[in-house]
Amino acid sequence: MKKLYTFAFASAMVLSASAVRPVTASNLAKIPKAHDVELNAEMLEKASLKSKLPTAHKAASRATGTIDDFEGAFEWLYFNLQQDADKDGYADEVSEPVNFVIEDAATGKVKVELFDGFYFNGTIDLDNNTMTIPNMQLVGEDEDGDVYFYLKEASDNPFLGYDNGASDAESTVGTISGTTITFSDDYIWTLGDPDNEEVGWYFLAIGNEFMKGIEWEVIGKGEFLENIMYYALTEQNNTRSFMTDVAICEDLPNYFRVTNPLKASYAVAGINATSPDLIFDATDPDNVLVGLTESGLSTSKLGYFYYMNEGYAAGEDETIEPELACTLKRAGNQYTITCPPQSLLLYTTLTQQVFWCSTSGSTILSFKYQAAGMDQIVVNEDEPVEYYNLQGIRVANPSNGVYIRRQGNEATKVRF
Repeated sequence: MKKLYTFAFASAMVLSASAVRPVTASNLAKIPKAHDVELNAEMLEKASLKSKLPTAHKAASRATGTIDDFEGAFEWLYFNLQQDADKDGYADEVSEPVNFVIEDAATGKVKVELFDGFYFNGTIDLDNNTMTIPNMQLVGEDEDGDVYFYLKEASDNPFLGYDNGASDAESTVGTISGTTITFSDDYIWTLGDPDNEEVGWYFLAIGNEFMKGIEWEVIGKGEFLENIMYYALTEQNNTRSFMTDVAICEDLPNYFRVTNPLKASYAVAGINATSPDLIFDATDPDNVLVGLTESGLSTSKLGYFYYMNEGYAAGEDETIEPELACTLKRAGNQYTITCPPQSLLLYTTLTQQVFWCSTSGSTILSFKYQAAGMDQIVVNEDEPVEYYNLQGIRVANPSNGVYIRRQGNEATKVRF
């Protein structure tokens, strides 16, 4: 067999020759990928939120400006339907890097580079906040001949899994929010020849999403004391801390990333996996924000758990109690981010409830800033914060673009 049938793009972006199990109709659905755990319901206290829950779950999302914002590296999120014998049968969400190249800024034409010279074209329409990818594109060539990007559809026959050949659809259309592009999961994205599928075809994905890549620089190791979900699983506070990588966003230098923040909770639940990154937005060091973020954990009764903090949930128009504010403190190059008790929240998807996940213990990240340029971070100054555009004009309420943030004698470039 020269070409793998239903080859999943998750395999390190190379065309290997390992065996895979076929895609079936039962796993074509967009199945959530959270791990089922037992939470101690008695330890969860319902929180009172006056504001509506935020819809965004990317803490470091950036607003759309021009077509140039879509040039460069993107993270491709999709559901991998390739199942191994020891898997639980659920479709896992996978991410891979791709590259967007602006072919024509006037028309919005972009080229999405995949792997080994394969790429497809699309058109970004910022007036309508859409990206259109035409069906049946010649994207490259392999040993079996021409390779096309084309769309397949799930079959009405549950024993077939998918229809043979290409869909009749002219294109697939994604919705743009900021620089994140989300497509419908109605189609299977495919590389191959729809008229010669007996030689095999490369399975790409369903539930596709492209998110502008964020460049992170690791600035050292930090000690992370977790009380995000560990408390809800164990009834214990301040009992589990570990060392983890801490990184800073190169474009947004007040954003800090913690790798595998739910390591303690995952260990308690017996899950051998890496939890989603935790991102602290320390633009305001007196009100550090934790955006609505998937935890990767779930229960059958409550659904999937997301976490956030009180400051993020309150929104721009509401204030929070000072004792619930997460803060960033600095002493030389020693940084400490503290999320006090009851400031971190859990949101359940089935019951749409919000709970405190710790009633007495704090979640604390302590680290030394070891990278060059540490003084670019402005923290705990008494001077007011002012914003200016790149032409030097002061802006009262900056949005949708790059600005200079000035506080005292310190200035930092930030993006909204």
